[in-house]
Amino acid sequence: MNQPIPKFDPRTGRPASPHPEWLGPLADEPSPTELAGWKAHARYQRYRCEKFLKKRDPQIDCSRLDVATAGGATAEPDDRFRELADTWIAKGDRRFSLDSLPTRGAQASDPWSGDYWRANHGFTSYRYSSGVKYEKWRDAVDAYAQPDEWKGLANLPLAELAAAVVRWSPAEKYDLAVGDLSFQLTREQKQEGETLVGPLGKIEPWMGLCHGWAPASLFVPNPRRSAVSTGPGGVAITWYPDDIRALASLAWSNGNFDTNFIGGRCNAEKARVYPNGRLRDVECFDTNPSSLHLALANFLGRQGIPFLADAIFDAEVWNQPIVEYQFRYFDPTDPTRMSDDWRDVGVDYDDAFKARDRFQSPLTRGRRKANGSHDDRGISKIVGVAATVVYLDTYDAAHAAEPAKNVTLSATYTYDLELHEKNGRYYPMGGEWHENAHPDFLWVPRRGDTATLPVDERPLGFRLDTPAPEAMAGVAAGASRKEGYPLCEVVRALVEASSGGSYACR
Repeated sequence: MNQPIPKFDPRTGRPASPHPEWLGPLADEPSPTELAGWKAHARYQRYRCEKFLKKRDPQIDCSRLDVATAGGATAEPDDRFRELADTWIAKGDRRFSLDSLPTRGAQASDPWSGDYWRANHGFTSYRYSSGVKYEKWRDAVDAYAQPDEWKGLANLPLAELAAAVVRWSPAEKYDLAVGDLSFQLTREQKQEGETLVGPLGKIEPWMGLCHGWAPASLFVPNPRRSAVSTGPGGVAITWYPDDIRALASLAWSNGNFDTNFIGGRCNAEKARVYPNGRLRDVECFDTNPSSLHLALANFLGRQGIPFLADAIFDAEVWNQPIVEYQFRYFDPTDPTRMSDDWRDVGVDYDDAFKARDRFQSPLTRGRRKANGSHDDRGISKIVGVAATVVYLDTYDAAHAAEPAKNVTLSATYTYDLELHEKNGRYYPMGGEWHENAHPDFLWVPRRGDTATLPVDERPLGFRLDTPAPEAMAGVAAGASRKEGYPLCEVVRALVEASSGGSYACR
């Protein structure tokens, strides 16, 4: 209990992780729990507030230490699902009866894996072409200096200059492409992690741009091939697919867009539990099982629409797209009895069941009232669920003309649903997690929204086949320095050239 659920490669069924550093403590570094969990740390909370939450709600005061819970309350009632579905699933197309919910579903779009651009490496300023995995943040950001390096190369013949530039980081290529020879984005990306450095000079390995990669992977057309833009003096800048994916991830990390959000944010390093093992902290109970169940069945099962989750309840943040699921129902009094039809294994919520139910002492079933107690009237039946969820995952960027294949991992969450009966139909009204490792919160950008900033309102005429207009350098430098943000028209040009799709900036 209270441990992360193992993830598995859905193709082989074997435990899998593309990031082995997540599986245990860093070498010679205190473990995340020994560091009290950066997700709960005041420095990280303030950093995340300034870089993410404040863009969604300018009224948030980032000097408060409880800002990590701003923007989303714990999704206890099942109707919280409606907030996630807003703009995506019309009211008449939403299904709540358990009999109407598909037991499996998958995304119908073309999502893509990508690097999550570790903070410890300087985010998108990391020259991934080198293959060097830096142990300490300072070593990574001191690995090269701009604009000094550009000044030393600027007089080379164009072919030699292009051969050098192709190995630069995504941030450096962007600065060159927009004519910003002060390299403001590169410098901003290097320095952004400074406040997150731990006592031994390192930043927690899970910190990066996953909160930008995750929505970009779903809503930015898939960059599949190289693109070439024209820099100062006519130098050719070759962009590999992972360079373009990096810029898109950064844009969705630091740009503005509206989101639908349900669930809580558990910031606890070691969450408190009742004697029966159930989480007692409301914010750590997170997304109610019924909300997850309704979201999977309505988004993926009925519409083929993926959505996003912080996949683990504890102090780390793993923003990942959910792209596939399957339900198996089981008898909560005898989990060996399983079926694809919930009616085969659902049980009455009666005195006999309550006598065996660990969630009766204290009572946590039903709706939570204002005083913290629960009202379980209206629960007719209970059914167990084993929900196998497939996540799209990240990989280490490949310095190549073709991107690596998508990475997918699976996890199985077990929970039960509390069912309300109305006119012979049964509706999930709540539920209980059977283990305390489960999704922290669920979210999705609102339909049609794109990550932008006010600076994007006036197009500057960027084209891939000519050097950037003179006016672009100053505008881009300002957005880089203040926001760590790549201009949308540059991202759009690269994405469309690489993917063949269309990408809007308004």
